[in-house]
Formats: sequence, structure tokens, C-alpha cells
Amino acid sequence: MLGFRGSDSLQGNGENDSLIGGRGGDLLQGGTGNDSLFGEFGNDSLEGDLGDDFLFGNEAEDLITDSDGNDTLYGGQGNDTLLNGEGNDELFGDRDNDILYTGLGLNTLAGGSGSDLFVLGRGFNGGQTDVITDFRPGFDLIGVEGDLSFEALEFLQVGNDTLIRERDTGEELAILQDTNSVIIGRSNFTRSIATISSVIEFLDTAGAVQEDATDPLDVGIQRTGSPLGTVGATIFFTDGSATGSATGGSDFPNTPIEVIFEPFQTFQRVQIPVFDDATVEGNESFSLSFGEPTGGATIGEQDTFLVTIEDDDTPTTPVQPPDPGLPPIVIPPTVEPDPTILAVSVAPERVTEGGTESLVYTLTRVGGPENTTFLVAFSLGGTALSGTDYTLVDADLVAPNLGTISFPSDASSVEFRVAPIDNSEFEANRTVELSLNNGFLYSADPFNNLAVGTIVDDDPPPDPPAYEFTQMEYREIEGNDPVNPSQAIITVRRSAEGGQFQTRVDVVLTEGTAEADIDYVPRGDSSRSSHSEFCPR
Repeated sequence: MLGFRGSDSLQGNGENDSLIGGRGGDLLQGGTGNDSLFGEFGNDSLEGDLGDDFLFGNEAEDLITDSDGNDTLYGGQGNDTLLNGEGNDELFGDRDNDILYTGLGLNTLAGGSGSDLFVLGRGFNGGQTDVITDFRPGFDLIGVEGDLSFEALEFLQVGNDTLIRERDTGEELAILQDTNSVIIGRSNFTRSIATISSVIEFLDTAGAVQEDATDPLDVGIQRTGSPLGTVGATIFFTDGSATGSATGGSDFPNTPIEVIFEPFQTFQRVQIPVFDDATVEGNESFSLSFGEPTGGATIGEQDTFLVTIEDDDTPTTPVQPPDPGLPPIVIPPTVEPDPTILAVSVAPERVTEGGTESLVYTLTRVGGPENTTFLVAFSLGGTALSGTDYTLVDADLVAPNLGTISFPSDASSVEFRVAPIDNSEFEANRTVELSLNNGFLYSADPFNNLAVGTIVDDDPPPDPPAYEFTQMEYREIEGNDPVNPSQAIITVRRSAEGGQFQTRVDVVLTEGTAEADIDYVPRGDSSRSSHSEFCPR
């Protein structure tokens, strides 16, 4: 689903949806299912709801929230606010100065560049401990919410990390990775987040409804600023060419509506009903306005909303017979454009880790309108890791396992590269599995939606380790129980050189005065040999 210029409101359904806002300040709601939401340009509001969602704000100042599921929230450019609900989520602020809230579940927060604010509070994480991966003392700040204060906290050194814990209750609030607890002090904390008020306003400025509509008009209301606490406001009705009354006999019910936002609730819809009549009167209008804010909220600039009632009554006019001299009007059939089908391939399929050649992935389109530019999202899997084993070139890596590329208009194919990263470690060959899913304006070819490339390791194996028995002679008493015979346990020891690798050594049994299958039963194959495997430690 794609928005264009202006402020759009896009809503997914119960399936796996892709919503792209385009230009303007947009509202994107994924609904249930595993959804992908892209705000693009403008100050957007992205809401993932249920399912494992990917939310990417991109440019401008975005509000990104999700209520459930294991989600990825990515702010992009601009000063963004990221809030997660339940589930194990990943929050990336990316560029500029962002606000990231800890939430329920085991979450990972990364502010990115800029001076970021990480907000902690009692009961935010539901018994889990969130991890902040890139806190920088002197650049970033930690915000405390409610009656939580700096004096109530203690800081414990756990390995290379700092654990922030409430002293009296023992609640673990967050872990600061690679941070020395000695340098954490009052200057790294702020309560200024509590001074940011909630702003309540209409999402749009106007809307229209048919006079005889079965369903009332849905009016979107958003809450920006601080998501903390319970806030509210009242919607009042003002007559225009349409008149209202609380008792009927008018165009709409003139009864004020109270709107309440619970903590971390950022959007809701209010239904505005209208009354049908049999009078021919043309279109009429009335207006809604906000007032009486509660809970410390303020009313935003978009504080009024114009409602137009489209009249459904028509005057009775005589029916004119058709002019027999005029030819009949023929409406040509609508021709639906062929859908765009995308296939992916890779060539070459194998490259060397230390070589100059890259894996080149090509996306090829068949059918569909050729004058349309669209965004393609793809998943990255396999045993290779981005940033460790390879770098994505000519495409955007928006999450550790998700990339995007723009497919230009009038192009039949587009390609990008996976450049291997060289290292000196002996390891197995790694694979890069790129898969396409159906997206907005295109469908993935079900027979060519996966391409696998291999990065071949070029490092020599380490020096082989030495093996020895732990003793020169083993003795065991001959047993008389055929069900539970006695056993000689022989131990083989490996030198330290191969400790980080899995290795194998063969043990060969040679007969002396004892005969195989009469005096003893060897473990292994008929060649009287066996082998021992050593795992990495």
C-alpha cells in the first residue's frame, strides 16, 4: 500500500502487509500480521501492532511504536521517538538526536549518531533487562520517569558492562554495554523527559460522510510529545450550515466526546455519526474542536476538523426520452496492467574471501508498468554475517538481516554487490542467502525468489595438535557377566594448539596375546580401529 503527496492514513489488515507513506506526514498502521512499514518523507507516525514487524521512519521526525511481537524499530534521519510494547524488540535510533524507551520483553537499544536519550522507568521492562549497546557518556543521556530518581539507583560492574538497578527493589532496569560503572554519575541522567508534555490534535483537517452512510465517519486523533501518563481532551461540536442537537431532529448529535489516551497509547479513532433525512438541501458542514485537556496535555495546532455531510436526496425531474438520432455510448473495458514479477539470481556463485571479486545479485522484472519506481525489500540469511563476513554495496542495509534497493523506472533489472571481508581466521565457507518476499507494486517469482552465494575461506588451517594416551598401560579384570561386561576406558589427550577447532584422531587396535572377539570386543569397524573427536573449547 503506497501513499503519495500529502498526509495519508494507511491501514493494513490481518495479513503480512507493506505500507509506504511517501511524502507528507503520514499515519501507517500495520494491524495484525508480520508487517513492513516505511514512513519515507515527512513527520510520520508508524504503528506495528501485533506480529513481528519492521518499522522504518526514514527522513524527518517520526514517532514509531509497536505493541506486541518481536519487532525492529528503525528511526532513520531526524529526531525520532521509538517506543516498544511487549516482545523482544530491537530499537535503532540511527542519525540525529533520538528518544528510545525501554519496554516489556528483552530488548536491544542502539541510539546511533547524535545525542540520544534512553528512558528508564519502574516496571517498563516486565522483569527483563534491556540492553543499551552504544551509550556514550558525555554525548547521550539516560532519562528517568515518574518518581524514579538518580539517588534511587545503583551501578554494578558486570564484566565490561554496567548494570543499572534500583537499590531498594532490586529491579534491573538496563545494561550499558562496554561501559565502566566508575564514570557513570548524575551528569549522565536527566529528568527533563518528564517536562515534555503530551500534545493532542486531529490527524487531518477535514473529512466527508454520506448522509445515508451505514457507518459513522472515523476521525483520527494522535498524541505526540511525551507518551507517559494518562491524558485526554474533549471534542466539541460547532454548527455550520448543518445543525446539531443532543435530542435528534437535526443533522448530527451535538454531544461532546471525551477522548482518553492511556500511557504509551499514541493514536485512536473517534466515530462521528450523522442523521439521514428526506430533504433536498445540498451538502452541509459542521466542525469539531478540541478543548479541556487533562493530565497535563496541551492541544496541538491541528485543533479543528471540518465535517461535510454529502446530501443523498435528489429532486424529482421528468425522464426525457433518448434522442433516437444519437449513437449509443460504448464504454471500453478496463484493462488491468500485468503485475510486476521479480526474480533474483547471483553470479558468480562462489567468491574467495581475500579476492577482489564480489557476489553480484541481480533482480529482474517481468511485466507491470515500466514507468514506475518502487522499493524492493529482501531478507539476508545463511551462515555469513553482514559487517563481519561481507559488506552490502549499492543497496541499503536497514537491519542486520534486511536490505532494500530502489528499482528505477524503465529498467528491466537492477543489481548490487556483496563484497567479502577478509580475515586471517581458518573457518568454514560461509553462505549468503538472499530471498525476496511479495511487496508493494511487485510479487516475487515463486520459482526464482532465492539466490545463494558462497564466500570461500582462503586461510590455511592451524598447525595440527599432538595426541597422546594418558598412560602407557591400562588394566581391566575379566568379567563373567555377558550382559554387563567390564570395559577398559582409554583416554586420549590433545595438545593446546587445536583447542579452538574440532579435530579427529584414529586409534588402531593391534592384537597381542589377547584375541579380538574372543578376549575382547573392539569398538569400531571391522578393521579394528576407532576414532575420537575433539570439540572446540
